[in-house]
Amino acid sequence: MHPSMRFAAKNRAIWLRSEANVLVDSKYVFLRNPEEMRKPRKAKLSELISGQFKTSQAWALKNIF
Repeated sequence: MHPSMRFAAKNRAIWLRSEANVLVDSKYVFLRNPEEMRKPRKAKLSELISGQFKTSQAWALKNIF
């Protein structure tokens, strides 16, 4: 394996363990109606809202109007 590939694999492993991984697979969580969500999805939504992400701030602003 080329050294640069090994470095990229190591960085990916670190990224997958990081907090940035919270937003992975969250697209449809924000698009669904919170009143009709099941418990696991509601838990994911509350986790996303509690984070300091611009996505969650935009979602909150959308629900105000």
